[in-house]
Amino acid sequence: MILRKRFQFLMCALRIFCVSAGNNSTEIKEYETTDDPIGLLSLDYVEYTTIFENGDGNLQLSTGIEELSNKITKPDRIELLSNDHLYNNGANVSTLNTLNVGFIDKFKRPFSSIGELIENEIVSVDHTEDTCNTTVSTPPILYIKQPFVYKNNILFSWKIENSNNNCILTYLKTTCNYITTNGHGYDIVNKTAITYINSNIQNEFLIYTGCLQNHGTTGRVVILHSLPSTPALDVTSITHSQFTLVWKTPTYLAGNLHEFEITLKWQERFSVPDWCDKPSKKITTISSNPSTFALQYVNASAYTTYQAKIRAKTGAGWGISSEFLMFETPPKVPDRVTNLSLVLMNSESYTNSFDTILTWSHPCSLNGKIEYFNVYAHGTRTNYPPHQFSTKKYIPSDIRKNDMFVMNLKELQAEYNYTVEVSAKVEEVQDLGIPTRSNIIYPAGIPPQPEGDYIKSITVDPSKARRSTMSATLLLPLFPDTNGDIIFYSIIVSRMEYNTASNARFNLTNHAWPNVSSWEEAMLQDFTIPYQATRLCWNPYPNYVADYGDVKAVKYTLGEDTNCEEISSNTNKRVYCNGPLKPNSWFHVRMRAFTRGGYADSTIFLIKTNAEINIGLVSGVVFGILFLGILTTMMLLVRKCSPQVILRRFLHSDMSGSPVPVPFSKKKFIAHCQQLIDNPGKLSNEFQLLQTLSVDLQMPTNNACLQANKKKNRYSNILPYDFSRVKLEVIDNDPNTDYINASFIRGYTGEDEYIACQGPKEETTFDFWRMIEQYNINIIIMLTQLVEKGKEKCYQYFPTIRESFRYENMTIKCTSELDYRSYTQRTLVLQKENKKRYIIHLHFKDWPDHDVPEDFDPMIHFCQIIRRNVLANKGYVIIHCSAGIGRTGTLIAIDILLQHLRDNRRLDVFGTVYRLRHHRINMVQKEEKLGNEQSIQHSLCLNPVPQNCKAGLMQWDYIPIVPLVFLQLKVDIRIQDPGSRGSRGSKVSRDTLYECVNTVITTSQEKKRKFLETVELQIGLKNYDPQKDKRFSGTVKLKNIPRPKMQVCVLGDQQHCDEAKANNIPYMDAEALKKLNKNKKLVKKLAKKYDAFLASESLIKQIPRILGPGLNKAGKFPGLLSHQESMVGKIDEVKATIKFQMKKVLCLSVAVGHVGMTPDELVQNVHLSINFLVSLLKKHWQNVRSLHIKSSMGPPQRLY
Repeated sequence: MILRKRFQFLMCALRIFCVSAGNNSTEIKEYETTDDPIGLLSLDYVEYTTIFENGDGNLQLSTGIEELSNKITKPDRIELLSNDHLYNNGANVSTLNTLNVGFIDKFKRPFSSIGELIENEIVSVDHTEDTCNTTVSTPPILYIKQPFVYKNNILFSWKIENSNNNCILTYLKTTCNYITTNGHGYDIVNKTAITYINSNIQNEFLIYTGCLQNHGTTGRVVILHSLPSTPALDVTSITHSQFTLVWKTPTYLAGNLHEFEITLKWQERFSVPDWCDKPSKKITTISSNPSTFALQYVNASAYTTYQAKIRAKTGAGWGISSEFLMFETPPKVPDRVTNLSLVLMNSESYTNSFDTILTWSHPCSLNGKIEYFNVYAHGTRTNYPPHQFSTKKYIPSDIRKNDMFVMNLKELQAEYNYTVEVSAKVEEVQDLGIPTRSNIIYPAGIPPQPEGDYIKSITVDPSKARRSTMSATLLLPLFPDTNGDIIFYSIIVSRMEYNTASNARFNLTNHAWPNVSSWEEAMLQDFTIPYQATRLCWNPYPNYVADYGDVKAVKYTLGEDTNCEEISSNTNKRVYCNGPLKPNSWFHVRMRAFTRGGYADSTIFLIKTNAEINIGLVSGVVFGILFLGILTTMMLLVRKCSPQVILRRFLHSDMSGSPVPVPFSKKKFIAHCQQLIDNPGKLSNEFQLLQTLSVDLQMPTNNACLQANKKKNRYSNILPYDFSRVKLEVIDNDPNTDYINASFIRGYTGEDEYIACQGPKEETTFDFWRMIEQYNINIIIMLTQLVEKGKEKCYQYFPTIRESFRYENMTIKCTSELDYRSYTQRTLVLQKENKKRYIIHLHFKDWPDHDVPEDFDPMIHFCQIIRRNVLANKGYVIIHCSAGIGRTGTLIAIDILLQHLRDNRRLDVFGTVYRLRHHRINMVQKEEKLGNEQSIQHSLCLNPVPQNCKAGLMQWDYIPIVPLVFLQLKVDIRIQDPGSRGSRGSKVSRDTLYECVNTVITTSQEKKRKFLETVELQIGLKNYDPQKDKRFSGTVKLKNIPRPKMQVCVLGDQQHCDEAKANNIPYMDAEALKKLNKNKKLVKKLAKKYDAFLASESLIKQIPRILGPGLNKAGKFPGLLSHQESMVGKIDEVKATIKFQMKKVLCLSVAVGHVGMTPDELVQNVHLSINFLVSLLKKHWQNVRSLHIKSSMGPPQRLY
């Protein structure tokens, strides 16, 4: 029996019905005809008899005839259309009647079983007493216990045993009812399958009544799986590195899901260079369990096109795959560039320079569409600020995958260790890709030329230089080391016009010394060819370098090697020596500097040797000059007839009896100062003369007198000249917006160096900052308090620490404030739009209005700080007090005169002030006359000049100039000539000093110690009351370091700590200091460990807060170390500096050297120390009781 209806994986229970003749029958609507043995019959209707159970539980017999719609010529299954008409033929319902009629046609004619018409025969029914058995049939049993299961049907094999069957078996009816299903996507129905039994084997051509008997079920049967439909696939959460595939269960699923299979294919949207590794396949298959309907793929590649398809699997196998789903991942930061190369090549555009050629290729994983490549370079060099820059190379759209990219970085900075990074940038991604790095130590270049101002400052007039007939002394420049360390120097000399400058790249490591003639070769050519006057690989440090404070130069005497000719004649090799020059000749001299990568010659320096003396010629020249001078003087007197005009024309005249002070040499200036002290009225007369001569200097001040500008002036009579005033940029076409009360002032070089201005008023503060921003001012000098004697002298135009001021589009912020005893140093940041500028603000606090500083030592120190900052920051310097003429003019004059002093030039106090008044009215202002003799003595005698100060009338602003220059001059002269018999007023002779020094050294050598003995200067004082008299304090830098093993610790920021580490200098950063936790014992231990301390500008103000007062109590508060200073040089300066400080007792002791020094070095240090000490004492030598020097373990030697 086969169920032919399509069930598709139904789990059903089959109920089998056996239909036979017997009781317990119901209506049977399906019959099957017997075969027509002869095939001649044509059936019109069929007659049937039915036995059924009535409502009383009794069986009834019904007979009926069903007319056939079509004539059946072949036996076939007959399906009755209705059974509602039953008629009784009178048979007993309890018996089974045998019908003699086989078939009845439409005419109700009976036929026999063999199909013969029975004529004249009446149909009758045989009545029998036998009834059907209660059990019409034994239950069908499975012939094969396990059914054959397919995906669309179930095949059962039944076995029916008829041993107890008294009825005819008509058919088997199998009913399939589903219980549950795991599938979906189709209609589920209950079905019945009927298997008919051929009744001919019982009685042919007879229709039997039947009984229906129900028998049990087969149990649960599961049919086979079918192939599922295609799952619906989609993608979500797409990023550059992952995405998520989601799908739904198949819409048609006949069976249990076993798994899903996803196939991925991909292709990069960017090109990959041929030299990069490429994956062997770009397809993968991923399996997923049936309960999962999402897959997070985390190995995705950026900027790639993906294709995905999916199929499902049941017990029947794999279903059909979906169509490919296509999607793209976004870009991300690219990988490293490849084939990075950094090559130096000789530049084609510039001789003796390099081109830095950088080449690279595409990344192997570009991960997007290239937009540009970013090139970043960072270089470092010891003692130099870092050098860094970045640039971009934009890429056209028509590039190919194997293209090489080239960039010329030009010439970088010499001897910097550079790291060059190249990274790619793709569109739609903000960040740069992973950089590829290349390192290079850039070679040294050709030394750059020294600055013109520096050359000018060291140039000596050939006629004034020290010279002889065969030698001459000159100053030669030191070259900047910005293009590499200067390792050697040489001096190139020739007759005038024959010395041509040369510079070239030259590697001293790989090449011999450049070809240059020797003295002997040049001498044979009458010095018409340049020669080298120094030995090979000559370095002027330290013997030939003269230190003039802020300026250093090589001091060299040409022609002093008298043995040069003899040495040259005794060898066949070229010998470089400093042979004699030719008398009465002009020579051009160049300094040649060498780096490791090249050399360069300086500008020409001119010298001249003396001629052999010709007395007649000299006499004639002298008398001629005198005659011309007298004649010129007479002509001027006749023409002008004005003494004042003559004074002005001969402002620097050396005429005997002239009231105008002439420029003085150093020694004469000291005598001049002594005369002013002995005769104070002379200084007053000098100032009155200055006032008289200044009347004719006054120039128009029309702009300052305009009505719109009058309110901008603090004082109505202090106005800037029109020709020298500072002009601001005009705002909104208003011509009055260009005015500020400020003037350009010429300095030592003859160029405009200063801006002298009034203290800003509240309404002119914005103009003041406009001036600073417009003229790129880096330094502001403030010489007044905001309020003095109850009057406002200056509006507070600057913020204090952690404050900020805003003026329209400018913001000013104070980032640091260091408060010293006599001045305050601030760092101000001026920001306009996106540009920031750092400004140094130096505020001197110890200069009262209409008065002089109490102590000139801080004033000189302040001037030195100004000069140091000016050299480090080029540009104008703004100096202001209240009116901008008194203290302002005095400071400018002092700064100029100290530069004269530094360069060994004549000192002209009068002329300097006179020239300042050319540019601003009443510079070095005249104030009210003071008749109080005591006040004048106080103001002047506080300076290092003799005590007997008698004065009548003095001008306050003019007073400080002479003493300040005098004080600096006293120290400077003693430094320059410590081996003289003794400076003016010194009571220690040269012979005594050398005798004592030699004794100290000899004594120490007789019994050498295991340590280096220190040489001390011991001073005994007299006529001094520490309780009443003012205690003095002063420091002086010695020429030779007295304590070379002195330990100096740097308390620094990160930059200073790195520099200290590189130079093996002890250092501590802020974190290390905080670990001391203000512990007094630890701070005291730190103070004992080191002799001195230096601190960075950003850290020095935090020292008291971090460490407490411990270092200050120990007298070792750190000195300031700025980033503009050399750390090693600063430490050497600290080691070379000694301090004299008066305490409660009348004796002092300072270390001035050690026994390892030469006698000359010790004499220089001792002599300088004594003279400086005497300058600090109130009565000078009258306060000195005794002077001794001694070594640590030796006896004292009396000097005085």
